[in-house]
Amino acid sequence: MLGVNRVIIAGNLTSDPEMTECNNGTKVTEFTVALNRVYKDKNGEKREETCFMLCVAYGRKAENIHEYFYKGRPIFVEGILKQDRWEKDGKKFNRIKIGVDNFRFLDARRAEEQVEVEAETEAGTEVELTELTPGVEDYDFAS
Repeated sequence: MLGVNRVIIAGNLTSDPEMTECNNGTKVTEFTVALNRVYKDKNGEKREETCFMLCVAYGRKAENIHEYFYKGRPIFVEGILKQDRWEKDGKKFNRIKIGVDNFRFLDARRAEEQVEVEAETEAGTEVELTELTPGVEDYDFAS
């Protein structure tokens, strides 16, 4: 059976992106995007809900997101769903995150940055996401 794994979101960063480095030296940036949804319930009353999605970028994309984005800034993200699974103290845990393939600035005043970042990213070495997914040992679960 054919599977499709493609995600497109647009929202605002909930905090400044955090950049770390894998054991092999590859930069990794994680950030959370707030996705707001407004709808009417069955009684016609306006309701709002917010979903928070963890995103992870690698390599040059990680560096660019860390440099140009900050809390509250809007971002468009295209990528794939990734699942982390681990066990700690006998309990099994998992989480879903978005592996960033592409991103865009959404605020018009920063359009010139998009051109600059695209040129930097295209000049850099493209790396397959699956090759750089940090293992469970790369995460600090205490925090």
